[in-house]
Amino acid sequence: MFSNGGIVVSEVEASVNGLMEVLRWRAQTEGDRDVFRWLSAFGEVEDSETFRGLYEKAQTVSVTLGAISDSGTIAVAVRRSLWFQRVFAGCLLAGRVVVPLPPIMEASGYSVSERFVAILLHCLPKILVVSECDKGLALRLLQEHGLSADCRVVAAEELVTGTASNERYVPNDLDSVAYLQYSSGTTGSPKAIEISHRNLMANMRAVRQYAELFSDAVGVSWLPMEHDMGLVAGMMIAIYSGCLIYGMRPDDFAKHPDRWMKWMSERRATHSIAPNFAYGIAAARCGEQLAASLDLSHLRVVLCGAEPIDSMTLETFGACFARSGLRQTALFPCYGLAEATLFVTGGPVGAGVRKIAVDCDKLAEGELVESASEGATEVVSSGAVEAGSIVRIARFEEDGQGVALDEGSIGEICVAGESVSRGYWGDRVSTLNTFGWEIEGDHERYLRTGDIGGVKDGQLYVTGRIKDMMIVRGKNYFPDDIEKSLRRDLPILRGRRFVVFQNAEDLICCFVEEVNETDVSVDVSGLARDGDDEVGSMLRSGIERSVAQRYGLHVADVRVIPAGSLPTTVSGKVIRTGLEDRISRLGVGENDE
Repeated sequence: MFSNGGIVVSEVEASVNGLMEVLRWRAQTEGDRDVFRWLSAFGEVEDSETFRGLYEKAQTVSVTLGAISDSGTIAVAVRRSLWFQRVFAGCLLAGRVVVPLPPIMEASGYSVSERFVAILLHCLPKILVVSECDKGLALRLLQEHGLSADCRVVAAEELVTGTASNERYVPNDLDSVAYLQYSSGTTGSPKAIEISHRNLMANMRAVRQYAELFSDAVGVSWLPMEHDMGLVAGMMIAIYSGCLIYGMRPDDFAKHPDRWMKWMSERRATHSIAPNFAYGIAAARCGEQLAASLDLSHLRVVLCGAEPIDSMTLETFGACFARSGLRQTALFPCYGLAEATLFVTGGPVGAGVRKIAVDCDKLAEGELVESASEGATEVVSSGAVEAGSIVRIARFEEDGQGVALDEGSIGEICVAGESVSRGYWGDRVSTLNTFGWEIEGDHERYLRTGDIGGVKDGQLYVTGRIKDMMIVRGKNYFPDDIEKSLRRDLPILRGRRFVVFQNAEDLICCFVEEVNETDVSVDVSGLARDGDDEVGSMLRSGIERSVAQRYGLHVADVRVIPAGSLPTTVSGKVIRTGLEDRISRLGVGENDE
């Protein structure tokens, strides 16, 4: 073993030329071992793939793709199954730039999403791979948008038919683009992040080391493959580290969150990774009786990321499943973003949730100052900053020069290292605005994440997003922080989705969704009903009082809006930009005060 940039790797892994060479090596040395298993809606294994089987199918896909078109991007939009892994691996093996997409049919409403079409028009694929049953729709879609002449529709099942006569293996150029990861994006047209083979390998080395995700690990993942967390942590890491991942459909989790926990128990999962909201849903839908029947004592690492981390959610999850044998030390908050492939900070394993109470006034002034006062607010650590990437907190002057800030100061989170993408596909302006920034006295080129936070005692604390930050009387306030405080202060908000934001007139607003009693992710027992007398006024007065007491701010507009009204990204984050206009266009929730 030896060290490469502070990350310990084996000689075999250090010598490989990309992920497909790792797969080739595993096919030769441990080919009969399963790498993926797919679970049905009943929790039974309905499909599986070994390392050898995956490599052989990828070889066949690679050859078949080359016969159809020898250049251009390839979009993969197959239905939820192991066909995605087989086709995606084949695209990588062929050295083609691949674009992961959701299935062409949306689960709700059976209509083609606007986002899907926008991505196709942006990346202009030469080949669109779909499931056999979706070929007709795909052909009509391409014709409607003028893409049928230059793009061939192919069924995933057709690509894997037969076998490649001879192995045609050419190592990938590590600096070439492996795939385009479209950002979830809260505004504007979709952006395609270029992820190279080098980016991918560097990030998986970090994930493996800092999350201790080795060949004996087992995971159960419902994450969509078109999302960076699902793609890297639900597919790529299994090939890289040699672990076993059980896949399940995102819809199965959305409709029955308890199945995720039951199947982790039954399959003796050692690792879990999901956004913050998923752990809240799991705790809400699994009662004491079910939790007591599960065995989660083998869960070593429970990674939580992809959105602001709420300590209350993780504490509730930990307490709920403590009766299942879950250790609190297994909780692993982390931070990352698609522009850095996936993982940036986290750990160490066994540390559990770290949080500090900080002074609200000092936080608004740009400092993390611990406080024992009753009005303090909690911030949660997103893990150690020395986790494979270089992390700096900086302030950028009008001339673009970055100035590094001292420990404890709040500024923009900047990231450098081999995991960081070189930019956005076909978007030079956005690339220059985001990548390659300099910080005074530092030779690295940094990615400006757009996230705000600070470092204290070697831990990263994320406090919000620049574009969401509210400026009042010259001080900076973070909606995420205020929302966490409200959730703790007001039990009436339990079971409700709500958002705090600053509108175009610089007034602070809070929109609260009604309780959705048909939503399986919400335990509505004992909750105040929206039809009950005074519930609306209780919400308004409670929110106004809490925010005034903690932050000295006036909330000018509190609205109760129908369940499901708040727009979100594909990763579940509420889209604050233009929110008031969006809600007003719906003609709901008008403030009558």
